[in-house]
Amino acid sequence: MTTIEREAIDMNIDFPSTVHTRLSATQVGIVTAGGALAASVGVHGDAPWPALRAVVAVAASALVLLLVRGAARVGAWATIALGLAGVVVGAGIGPSYAVATGFSVTSVAGIAALLSGLMLAGSGTVALTRRAHGWRRLLVVPAVPAVIVMLV
Repeated sequence: MTTIEREAIDMNIDFPSTVHTRLSATQVGIVTAGGALAASVGVHGDAPWPALRAVVAVAASALVLLLVRGAARVGAWATIALGLAGVVVGAGIGPSYAVATGFSVTSVAGIAALLSGLMLAGSGTVALTRRAHGWRRLLVVPAVPAVIVMLV
C-alpha cells in the first residue's frame, strides 16, 4: 500500500484503486465481428482497397460499440445491423473458402464473422423484444423467420 492510500484510509476517503469493467457478451461479439469482418474483407484485392475496407469494418464496429453503451434501442438496432452484415459476409466467404482452401485466414475470418453475426443479430433481436410492450412483441414472431428467409 502506498503512502497516498494510507493517508486516504486515515482520512476516510473512498476511491477506487483500479476500475475493472467486464465486457458483456454483446460487446465481445461486436469486437469479434469487427475483427472478423476486417480480416475477411481486407485480404484480397488491389493495393489501397483492402486496407480501406478493413478500416471501414473496424470503424463501423467501433461505432456500434459506442452506440451499445448509449441509447438502448439505437444500440440494439445497430447490433442487428452489424450482425446481419456479419452473417452476409460470413455466409458468402466462410464456407466457400473453407471448402476451397481449407484452414486459411479468409475461411476462419468468414466463419467467425458468420457465427458472431448470428449471435449479434439474435442479441439485438432479444434486446428489442424485451423493450417492446403488448402487441408489439407479437410482431417479432413473423419478422424473425422473414428476415432469415431473406438472408438464406
